[in-house]
Amino acid sequence: MWVAVDLATGDFDAGAPSDFRLHRGNWRGRGIDHRRDGRDQIEDARPFAEVLVVRPGVGAWTLRLGDGSPADADGAADGRLAAAFDSLEPLAGSPPPPARFAPGDTILLFDPNEMEMVLVKAPVKALGGDH
Repeated sequence: MWVAVDLATGDFDAGAPSDFRLHRGNWRGRGIDHRRDGRDQIEDARPFAEVLVVRPGVGAWTLRLGDGSPADADGAADGRLAAAFDSLEPLAGSPPPPARFAPGDTILLFDPNEMEMVLVKAPVKALGGDH
């Protein structure tokens, strides 16, 4: 499976070899979530995932995390992953990650165990329109 994201526009596409089923799924948890401390995170019910966030024209950040691992923001082995946006690692040439998602951010969660991906753009409504 592959994903391509245009770093200037945030446009994206995904694909797989013809003999391999590409499975694009939905969030199994809250997806884009707002924390009580004012930071945003991605929250989903999976044991392992890789996350990529692209903010068009600004940067791209990534994180690989397992349930209960030091990268799991909820810190518990509870069947749920939480990736705090500002804990993601910047890709080359990107600034440190911000604490909040912005409308138009491209968000990818890839679950290699299920060979499933969630690939979305952050909508204004989901973010409360205050960014």
